[in-house]
Amino acid sequence: MSVTFSRALRLTTLGTAIVGVASLTACPDDEVIRVAPQIFVDVCAAPAPPADRPEIGGFQDCALAFGEADISVRTERFFTITNPSGLKLNIDSIELSGDVAFEFINEPPTAINPGLSAQLGVTIRPSLESTITGEIVIISDANNTPKNDDLKSEIRIPVTLTGVDNGVPDIELIPQGCGGTDPLGVDFGRQAAGGVAICNVEVRNNGSRDLFFDNVGFVDAVNEPADSDAIPAISVTGTVPDSETPLAPTTAENQPLILRLTFAPDALGAYSAVLRFETNDPDEPSVDLPIIGQGVVGPTCVASVKAVNNVPVDGNPSIEPLDDVLITSENSTPSTPDGSIAATSWTFDFRGPDSTVVFSDPNSQDTGFLFANRRGVDVAGPYRACAVVTDELGIQSNNECCVEFEAIPEDAFLVQLTWLNPTGDMDLHVTKKDTQDRYCVQSLGSGGGNVDPPFTECTSLDCYFGNCKQTGGGIEWDGVPGRGEGDPSLDIDDLSGFGPENINVDAVSSGSYGFGASVFSGSGAFTMTMRLFLFGRLSGEWQDDITADFWEVGLVHFPEEDPLSPCIEDVTDGDFSDECPGF
Repeated sequence: MSVTFSRALRLTTLGTAIVGVASLTACPDDEVIRVAPQIFVDVCAAPAPPADRPEIGGFQDCALAFGEADISVRTERFFTITNPSGLKLNIDSIELSGDVAFEFINEPPTAINPGLSAQLGVTIRPSLESTITGEIVIISDANNTPKNDDLKSEIRIPVTLTGVDNGVPDIELIPQGCGGTDPLGVDFGRQAAGGVAICNVEVRNNGSRDLFFDNVGFVDAVNEPADSDAIPAISVTGTVPDSETPLAPTTAENQPLILRLTFAPDALGAYSAVLRFETNDPDEPSVDLPIIGQGVVGPTCVASVKAVNNVPVDGNPSIEPLDDVLITSENSTPSTPDGSIAATSWTFDFRGPDSTVVFSDPNSQDTGFLFANRRGVDVAGPYRACAVVTDELGIQSNNECCVEFEAIPEDAFLVQLTWLNPTGDMDLHVTKKDTQDRYCVQSLGSGGGNVDPPFTECTSLDCYFGNCKQTGGGIEWDGVPGRGEGDPSLDIDDLSGFGPENINVDAVSSGSYGFGASVFSGSGAFTMTMRLFLFGRLSGEWQDDITADFWEVGLVHFPEEDPLSPCIEDVTDGDFSDECPGF
């Protein structure tokens, strides 16, 4: 492999061109010397240079000695060619032979003008613990050196280096989670055309020296796009190692490099490529990672709502918070007519605000939703669940396959409380203004704390966990004996964390209602969120960090003359009469 260094050819002016050079060479014709080009090399010891120009060297007894160098580590040496005469020195060739590890760093000069010098570098990265030899031969039209058979000036410079093993790098490639049986290769297997498969490859340095990457690139790709701007079917994404960023020996502190390979066939057929790593590993300077994959027709995934509260549905059903929703991928089709769907994987694209709902069976054809150890969707808001199906051939679907619905409360009046903490018992309170113009709250627990106007701590018409559960006797708001549509109901008393707690009224009667929350048990601050829904629409949302005191949130007034046009009073600002005058 060729290593290129961007190092410019360096020419050095010798000052005044040397005209009288008879003292430099033993030549009988002094006049010929005066008008002939000359060549001297600083790594040549004979003939001895003049005392005033010791740096120009000679043209015999030459040697470019690197000495000892660590194997796998690149090293370099430079030498200088000088033309001290008054004429241009034409160089026919400068060739480097011997061990292929020796390379020129910069382009050899083809001429050196009068009184100037040219510097040439040689580099090597030894791979063996032995003596490595080479030779540099300079052919020119100089007239001060012995001639070869072609009557040309010829200077021979032996090059030597002794490789020493003071530790070496050792590359290892480990595909992770990729198909196939070849541990040294990647087999993406069958991938639906138009889809994307991903495989990570761990690059380790099991040696004791830094691993340098001379080049990492693909060779021998099959079915790659002819258009150079098109995205190849097999590619590396993320950071690709380069020669400036070595990989340290892999230890607990120095993690291996992770390369991400992608396979994205755009058509049917077989694909293959070889990812080649060229490094300074002396045992394996070039390591190939074969990669194969096949673009095939994939299965088609179809997702839909199957049932709500155990009632089969078709189309877009109405869904409320706490409904038990069952979704399915049963209408999906495999990639072959006689095939079958072997597996389904569900993920959430989004859930209602502050929802903690999870899938009951995330890897089944049919799945429901769970929260707080019960089935159903927890909070009001939009939900989007997406599926990927795999058929019996192991081919995954790549089409968009999602089911989306919105949980909309059908109650006329619903207040919802959630909190971000996984522990702590928060309690929702919704109270109706009584005949004494009081908004009573009660049973505030160990964290009851202060209760500020318009609320007061008393026992009239407050709906809370102690008297308002769906399974209990309830509290009378609508004036009709027994639990009716105008009476409130608490669906869940969440004792462990997150919520939600919902208090709802199916059909409100005229009057004024207040709502807030308390920390029944637990220490520290709890980030609470309160949402108010009126006639199925989100009409208000509040959030705050609450400790011991009762959290006074809002009032909602239903006018007697028009109960379908309620007015909402935000009391978190400390003023409970600025937004709904007259109430």
